[in-house]
Amino acid sequence: MLDSEGKGASLELWSEGRRNGYWHIEQYPQAGGSQTMKKYLIIVEKTETGYSAFSPDVPGCGSTGTTKDEVERNIQEAIEFHLEGLRQEGYEIPEPSTYSSYIDIAA
Repeated sequence: MLDSEGKGASLELWSEGRRNGYWHIEQYPQAGGSQTMKKYLIIVEKTETGYSAFSPDVPGCGSTGTTKDEVERNIQEAIEFHLEGLRQEGYEIPEPSTYSSYIDIAA
């Protein structure tokens, strides 16, 4: 996705872990802007009607979709919108701090 000026303002999704429902949003300076892109972990869960997603680092922000692709697009838009609202109201943008990892358990 490009910003309104056609610059590379896209959220670069890190696809390692996509198959497991864990995505990250990359952190890097935007071209020509003072904002920094941040890498947020999102959790995608299967539901009875499709999928839901949230980011532990962005409280109160979640989204749904009927397919994996749809929920991933929707949560990206929801996080962007949520952070813009925080910025406009003068609140700090939450720093990403969560990570994902797997452990082996005998079951």
